[in-house]
Amino acid sequence: MRVYVECMHADLRIPLRAIAWMAVLLAVPPAAAEADLAELVPRLADDDFATREAASNELLALGRLNPEPIRDFCFRQMRGAADPEVRARCRAVLLELLSDDSGFIGIRHARYRFFGAEAPPDNAVVITQVIRGLPAAAAGLVAGDIVTGINGVGLDGLDPAGDLTNRIAAAGADTKIVLTVLRQGEPDDVAVTTGRRPAEFQEIPPEVRLQEWIRQRLAHDKAGAANQAAAEPAEPAAPAEETGQDPGDP
Repeated sequence: MRVYVECMHADLRIPLRAIAWMAVLLAVPPAAAEADLAELVPRLADDDFATREAASNELLALGRLNPEPIRDFCFRQMRGAADPEVRARCRAVLLELLSDDSGFIGIRHARYRFFGAEAPPDNAVVITQVIRGLPAAAAGLVAGDIVTGINGVGLDGLDPAGDLTNRIAAAGADTKIVLTVLRQGEPDDVAVTTGRRPAEFQEIPPEVRLQEWIRQRLAHDKAGAANQAAAEPAEPAAPAEETGQDPGDP
């Protein structure tokens, strides 16, 4: 049975096993934590598909909680693991961890302009499209809904469409937000749990983002190795007697 923990500020469901792993990472020295993470490797290559999937999901959940050590672990596994399944799964987790994690609900919208007695305030946007299968559709938003605020705060009057986009993005993924909506003139509050921006909607494609991260990581490692070599003291010269030279020889 898989047990989940609900985050207080989001609807992100995290396997309890991943929470236990997180405690290990925070409570033990790096070398020991690395050894514990290494226990995931055989499961990533297990003959059983469900076991491989569960190990990948645990690794990804850990990365959501504490990205840097998991990115480092995945990077080294994708370059050095003997099993191609482990390399592929660690690469997939790293790609996901490097993807755009800004909030996204899957709507297209524009500034709402209506001149009449029943016009909503100027700081409103109208939803022109709700993309099927994404959070806005799941929350029941529809084309024609007029959004006037988010989390109880009205939209910026100068650029309400841009303000709505920016505030949804700033909320981050897996976060519950509440949109103030007018539908057929009736106000309503609609709760939406943001998702992660799909690859086709990301400004920088995930694969490009991954390749750039790898390039920077390799450059960083190379510079670190060069600095370490420069910092090491030079070996003292051997005495002339050990080299077979006469002490008076040049």
